[in-house]
Amino acid sequence: MNKKNLRIILIIVVALIWVAAIYRIFSFSNNDGIDREIQIPTEKESTEGYMFQDTFKLYADYRNPFHTTYYASNTTSPQRSKLKKVVQPKIDKPIKWPSVIYNGRVKSQDTKKEVALVQINNQEYMMQIGEIISDVTLLKLTNDFIEVSYENQTQTIRK
Repeated sequence: MNKKNLRIILIIVVALIWVAAIYRIFSFSNNDGIDREIQIPTEKESTEGYMFQDTFKLYADYRNPFHTTYYASNTTSPQRSKLKKVVQPKIDKPIKWPSVIYNGRVKSQDTKKEVALVQINNQEYMMQIGEIISDVTLLKLTNDFIEVSYENQTQTIRK
C-alpha cells in the first residue's frame, strides 16, 4: 500500500470512531420529542403483600452532637467513672520584675572565673553566679542566656 491509500483508510477509521462516540452520547438523552409519563404506584399497590425485613441492626448508643443527653439502646448503660475535682492552684499576683538586660560574659584567663555583664534598672553590674544585686540573684550563666531569680521566681534572659 502506498502512503495515500493508508492515509485514506485511517481517515475513514477515525471518522467511524467519532460517529460511534457521538451516537453514544446522544443515545443516552432518548429525547425523540415524545413526552412519556412515568407511572407512580399508589400506596396500596406498592406495599400490598410485601414485608420487608432489615438485614441490619442500629446501635444508637453514641453521643448526640446537638444535645447533652446520651441515648442508648436497650442495653445496659455504661458505668460512669467518678471524676475527681481538680484543685486550681492559687494564682499569685504578678510580681513586677526590674528591668534586666544581659549584655554578655567575661572570663578571666588567670582565675577562670566567669562574670556576667548585666544591666539592672538601667545600671550596669558585673555579677558572678550566686551574687545578689537589687534582689536579683544570678543562678546560671552561659554564652547565650542567664537565669536569674527575683522573689522566688526564675526567669531566663537571652542576649
